[in-house]
Amino acid sequence: MSERGPSRGARPGASVPATAETAANTGRVVMIASVAAIAGFLFGFDTAVINGAVAAVASNFNEGAVRLGLSVSAALLGAALGAMVAGRLADRFGRVPTMVMAAVTFLIQSFGVAFSFTVYDFTFWRIVGGIAVGAASVIAPAYIAEVAPAGLRGRLGSLQQLAIVVGIFIALLVDFAIAAAAGGATKTWLFGLPAWRCESIDDFRGHLVRALELDESSVIVLPIDYSLDVAISEQLGTETVAT
Repeated sequence: MSERGPSRGARPGASVPATAETAANTGRVVMIASVAAIAGFLFGFDTAVINGAVAAVASNFNEGAVRLGLSVSAALLGAALGAMVAGRLADRFGRVPTMVMAAVTFLIQSFGVAFSFTVYDFTFWRIVGGIAVGAASVIAPAYIAEVAPAGLRGRLGSLQQLAIVVGIFIALLVDFAIAAAAGGATKTWLFGLPAWRCESIDDFRGHLVRALELDESSVIVLPIDYSLDVAISEQLGTETVAT
């Protein structure tokens, strides 16, 4: 036995993969976590981008301060609703399908906001966008924590917070760049940004394991985790699966 003993985070009985293979595996995990963290970018972007459109919204819809305030803050109400239902949806359908639904909702609401004819249309689509933002902001950090290996979990988990700050910063830059444009519709086209990469990330193995779809779970986890049997046993706990 080596004097140094087993490395931190190594599981008993787990084989040590080749260095090149480990590097490729780590790169894949980082890519998956980065794609999921786009949800944080959208949360920050959606929160800040409306600041540059307040004057244009007031001018286009000719509404008073009360209705204007309700319309531009409606996304926060939607975010609360989305956060409330996201966990249940993810447990039933899986993390990735839920994030895909949120991404599609982002895209749909961007068209809705862009083509709003009244303040009521605008408010409705802001709520819809908020629901998607709230759902994604709950599911994404959980997904990142679940797919990240122990040695990278803390660093990858911070991607969500970094993405939120970057989203706020980019939103303010966009506001500055098109401050003279009429309305805030131009900016809302960016709300569908994460949809094009959602199909590239794997579903969370824990959801599949809890559903006892062990074969499918093994296929999906293989590129990410080398100690499949140990990981599956830990997820199942004392539960026995009939063979």
